[in-house]
Amino acid sequence: MNLNTDDPQKISENDAKMTWDVSVGLSDEVNKNVADDLLVYLRGQSESAFVPTKELCGMIVNNYYNCMANSKLSLEGKLAKKEANRRGNRKTDVALQETEENICQTQGRLIEKFGRDYSGVFYRDVMSDDESDTDTTVTVLRPSWRSDELNEFFDFLDTLAISDLGKRAGQLKARHHVVVSKAIPRGLVAKMPAWTKRE
Repeated sequence: MNLNTDDPQKISENDAKMTWDVSVGLSDEVNKNVADDLLVYLRGQSESAFVPTKELCGMIVNNYYNCMANSKLSLEGKLAKKEANRRGNRKTDVALQETEENICQTQGRLIEKFGRDYSGVFYRDVMSDDESDTDTTVTVLRPSWRSDELNEFFDFLDTLAISDLGKRAGQLKARHHVVVSKAIPRGLVAKMPAWTKRE
């Protein structure tokens, strides 16, 4: 909706794209199709490699409700919101640049340590499940089909996340791992590289 071009072909392609129907609910078939397409698109972006699918779904839901709220604004309200967003964007440019640099550094450290590109292993069904034991401990349930190397990779990611938290890391619950008997989901058999699966 923010397309800025005089190119007739780009305008035509943009107009042909599916968009939210804010006159109906998110569970309507049209909006469900838009949500599915957005998830496929976002999951294909390199920037989303480390973002859990649950968080991406939350972003999509928020986008729908933001578009719905925006559709109810008057012209004056839309212009005021646009100006406020412009000011906010200027303030966040530096923060976004730092985030992108951190992601690149993290990816570099992963490739340097493991010698592999791990961007294709971030599926929801690959992740461990957590079960809170007490206020201070949590059990991490690891699926038995995951290889030792893949488990080591996720442990290393946890280490990076903890180091990034600094002093706040002390607020995290202590974790201990338990392997649970679980077959790899059929939808992941062809997607996951051979080294990620235990023979």
